[in-house]
Amino acid sequence: MIGSLSSSSGITIQYYKDAGTVLAVLDGVLRLHNSDWVRGQLTGLMGLEPQVLYLHLAKLLEVDSSGLGLLVGLHMTARKKKIEFILLAPGAQQMKLFESTRLDGVLNLQMGTAAAEAWERLVRNEFAFTPPANPGG
Repeated sequence: MIGSLSSSSGITIQYYKDAGTVLAVLDGVLRLHNSDWVRGQLTGLMGLEPQVLYLHLAKLLEVDSSGLGLLVGLHMTARKKKIEFILLAPGAQQMKLFESTRLDGVLNLQMGTAAAEAWERLVRNEFAFTPPANPGG
């Protein structure tokens, strides 16, 4: 499928890009065994120098502590590169994790109407793309 990459370790990422905005949709589980691959893919997206990078979390079934560390690291990398990094539609498990670690006050989270509007604006066939190969990923 155009605009999608899969890891052999239980996660798929679909990509959409439009005018300075990139959306990555994570589907599966974000754990220690695949966090390096995901880090490489999403760091590579930052190399495209978007103004905004959305990471859609609604299809994630599970995030472990390594996945949580990955999200925090991506947040910090995006800040250094002056990229707005927004986590869209985190599920109940992710919200519980963010709240218990107090990261809900640090990470840029969008839920409800704001998340739905970003999703509807970006998830279109004409915006799907396959990112360039990331040698570090």
